[in-house]
Amino acid sequence: MLNKGDKINLLIEKFGNTGEGICYIDEIPVFVKYTAPGDEIEAEITVIKKNYAEGVLRKIIKPSPLRITPPCPYYGKCGGCDLMHIDYENQLKLKKEMLSNTIRHISIIDADTSECIPSDKNTRYRNKFQAPFGVKENKVILGFFKYNTHKIIPIKDCLLQPEWVKDIIKITENWASLEKIPVYNEITSKGILRHIVVREVENRLIIILVATQNIKDKAETYKKAILELYPNSVILININKLKGNAVLSDKCVFLTSEKSLPSDFYGIKFNLSPLSFMQVNQNVMNKMYLKIIEKIKKFNKPIIIDAYSGTGLLTSSLSKYAEKTIGIEIIEQAVKDAEKIAAENGIKNSVNIQGDCAKILPETINKTEEENPGKEIILILDPPRKGLDENICQSIINCKKINEIIYISCNPATLARDLKLLNESYDIESITPFDMFPQTHHVETLVCLKRNN
Repeated sequence: MLNKGDKINLLIEKFGNTGEGICYIDEIPVFVKYTAPGDEIEAEITVIKKNYAEGVLRKIIKPSPLRITPPCPYYGKCGGCDLMHIDYENQLKLKKEMLSNTIRHISIIDADTSECIPSDKNTRYRNKFQAPFGVKENKVILGFFKYNTHKIIPIKDCLLQPEWVKDIIKITENWASLEKIPVYNEITSKGILRHIVVREVENRLIIILVATQNIKDKAETYKKAILELYPNSVILININKLKGNAVLSDKCVFLTSEKSLPSDFYGIKFNLSPLSFMQVNQNVMNKMYLKIIEKIKKFNKPIIIDAYSGTGLLTSSLSKYAEKTIGIEIIEQAVKDAEKIAAENGIKNSVNIQGDCAKILPETINKTEEENPGKEIILILDPPRKGLDENICQSIINCKKINEIIYISCNPATLARDLKLLNESYDIESITPFDMFPQTHHVETLVCLKRNN
């Protein structure tokens, strides 16, 4: 019988779906973060539920052959990475295994999973840095939240970020302390400085200071310090007065004359604005999108419906291989960006629709089928972590003209649930995991499905 506070010796048997190691006591799974299959450890039991327990790693008695010494001094403290104690090749194997097991367990589909496509860089790969402001010993700090808490662990570097992160942290902390700008307190809702968000675009930076009010007068010294090191940066204040977890609002005050940065995506030229979404690992995003393009090129000018299309980069880049592309996105600004991208690139066969996919997608599928009898329709799905609504799955099943589906997922559990529904009418051709987020348990997955009836 397990009790909270017990310290017990465990042998970790396998890898869990969210990055933890798992062992079994009397057939009850015990989850322990920062462990690896083959580790012999001492753990302290911290959570006991009816069907599982959780423990905290206290000592490694005998390390797993998979285990390495994490290169980051903040590992296990900051709540960011959770696989840095496992060598990279085995991270890829474990992610493939995790994805395969999740799909088999939830969907009851026994489909082959391809090897996990690696990132060319497994450190310093991110193009986006985001951190909350905090206070420690009366000094302003930037850091990451400790796992499962709102306690900020101060950092001076992050091995997932490019080298510029060290300069940005130093300049920002020094400026905020010198100007004596109060840091926002989540409990009292008082204070000004909330977050910093930095994005790299074509070797240039967009730097966003998130604050509860316009601090432009105090930020001139900050702008000067940043531009001395990174002269072509876009710098702005994002004013967010709302309580809650949303980091950015739609209200921006720019400190620089430039308000966006030019970029190129498979021949599509666009300007990335501070609030636009972009995958954090450009290298892996390119690999995944190239696989999608190769798939589309096998067809004779199909009609492509791109659901959850964001700013329309994929929609626009596929237009040259399609008779028509239709993007559907709920965020109004993203749709405006998509229309602008299409117009600036002279794309005439692309349409962007603003609305909730749960409502708009079934209508769009039916209308496209009616207006294009006999024409191949390919559906691309890239939903948020919660996956697809059941009515969307049913609409897809009901539309006999959709022979091919390309499903991009960031959540293996909801992907597996949706595949179980779609499997009524679609066979899985391929499941390919992409390591968009090395050193963490997260994985991006590309699934290709073909209609079977």
